Amino acid sequence: MKTGDFPQSIKIGPTSVAWLESEINEWINQKLANRCQGKKQEGE
Repeated sequence: MKTGDFPQSIKIGPTSVAWLESEINEWINQKLANRCQGKKQEGE
């Protein structure tokens, strides 16, 4: 979250926040894609 790549939270109450599931899933998929690309480069 500090690096700014994690999806931004949405305030839903005075002491509660939430995230959109679609944004979290997209973030996860990006992380997996980057991980796979890194492994391909190492194996070349």
